[in-house]
Amino acid sequence: MISRIKNAFRINPLSELLRVDLSTNNAINARTDRRWAHPLSEEGMPKDNLKKIRSADARKKYIYNVIEWLDVEESRRYAMQGKSTYCNIYAYDVARCLGAYLPRVWWNEESILTIQNGLKVPVVYAKTIFEMNCNSLADWFLSYGACFGWKRVYDLTKMQSLANKGTIGIIVAQRNVLSEAGHITVVLPETATFLAQRSGKEVICPVQSQAGMKNLRWFTGDTWWQDEAKFGKYSFWILNM
Repeated sequence: MISRIKNAFRINPLSELLRVDLSTNNAINARTDRRWAHPLSEEGMPKDNLKKIRSADARKKYIYNVIEWLDVEESRRYAMQGKSTYCNIYAYDVARCLGAYLPRVWWNEESILTIQNGLKVPVVYAKTIFEMNCNSLADWFLSYGACFGWKRVYDLTKMQSLANKGTIGIIVAQRNVLSEAGHITVVLPETATFLAQRSGKEVICPVQSQAGMKNLRWFTGDTWWQDEAKFGKYSFWILNM
């Protein structure tokens, strides 16, 4: 469960204290590996901060370089295993390569209270932190997204328009049955080749990238989050630039 102690965070952001990743201990964690709880650490991987790239065109080019490099359709890290899918890990990797933050692991409620009181908490797997699935991420965005530079939007036309200026969006949905997998996709800028689906001037489905039942570098035309039989709630987010 995601702690909802957040008001103080919005007044006095603690994002630097709350940000947490599992250490790789300088070990290589490549796209061919399956150390899913740990961040990628390949030599030559893209890791520029999107916010430090001034030109919108350069930001868009870099975003697509990251998508190409992660190679979601072929990389072993995101390949479906039995019934297990890895959309959350892919979204985490995309964000990390762009200098943005999504949690792959997150603090338990006791640890957050301790941090809020000004004390340090050691990163101990399954004791002070736990792995985040998409259902947990849906709650995390509502509680902490704004602290980490994500802005909630309610209009897909606006979301795609902002992404087209050289940033990314997130669509995240929680399952009605929490024991079943939620879903998360990354919204990409449009290109001459990849265009959002529109009805007139209104965007009804943005350009997206995902791991999941089908791993797709980019796609549109699938408003998967609107499936009320599966998803109880969803939200749209854009990375503030």
